[in-house]
Amino acid sequence: LFKKINKVQKNTLDTIIEKSILATDMANHFNHIQKFKKLRNKVCNEENIIFLCNYLVHSADLTAQSLSLNKALKWGKKIQQEIRNQELTMGKKPLHDNKKFYKIQAHFLKKFILPLFENLVKIFPELKNRTQNIKKNIKSYNKLSITTRK
Repeated sequence: LFKKINKVQKNTLDTIIEKSILATDMANHFNHIQKFKKLRNKVCNEENIIFLCNYLVHSADLTAQSLSLNKALKWGKKIQQEIRNQELTMGKKPLHDNKKFYKIQAHFLKKFILPLFENLVKIFPELKNRTQNIKKNIKSYNKLSITTRK
């Protein structure tokens, strides 16, 4: 695939891939949201294109919660299990019961995922159904957090 690109193009591609992978780090999440808002009407230059690639990869990394509730729950439970396994490996008692899981999911979607996708819809209006799913999932998770026993 990359046999016909020159060294400069390869270095640029390597940079884009590296930065995009690092962009999935949640430590930079809110910085991405703020930078995206500032770039809306800016010049289309290489730095902004790389940032958009980063933003898209970060969004893709979190996209499961923008799917239907059944799919979002499936992926959420997988992540919950991964966290439990890490806690057990570290000798900690897992803290999350189902009731708390739903409450945490609702908060995560409201504070992290929804703003991310609301920005994306400004460039890609065809993703509006994803923000609608996120809003439905927030309501469903809130309801489940109330009706579910530990």
